[in-house]
Amino acid sequence: MRTLTFVFLILGLLCSIFIRIDFFSTNNIFEYRLVASPHFSFADIAFNSSVEKTFSSQIISTVFYLLSVLSIFLDKKRKSISLDNFLFMGLVSFQLLYDFFCIYKVSINEYEGEHLRIGLILFLLGIFVWKKM
Repeated sequence: MRTLTFVFLILGLLCSIFIRIDFFSTNNIFEYRLVASPHFSFADIAFNSSVEKTFSSQIISTVFYLLSVLSIFLDKKRKSISLDNFLFMGLVSFQLLYDFFCIYKVSINEYEGEHLRIGLILFLLGIFVWKKM
């Protein structure tokens, strides 16, 4: 289970660096496209608004981080659940819910540039939790 968790963490990191899904709405038609990520940053957060007109989601990497959370919690060799595990699970869940919230706002034409991209932070916290397994 430890190796599987590590594989999910690496896949999450690679997807957060290289792959994103752009969601946008044109003429009341909701569209998306899978694109290569042009830039990578440690954390990119805008809760109110930004100059971005399309929502660039890291939902693929977030799903891999969610799978790593599940593999951590389903590990039978683990003796107890620590606060770090819950922090990691909480951040992954928040990232996933915020992505769905932004996708919803794009679908109803109310998106104003909000985004939350914390893939590297999730990876580092995941590695920290993984080392304690």
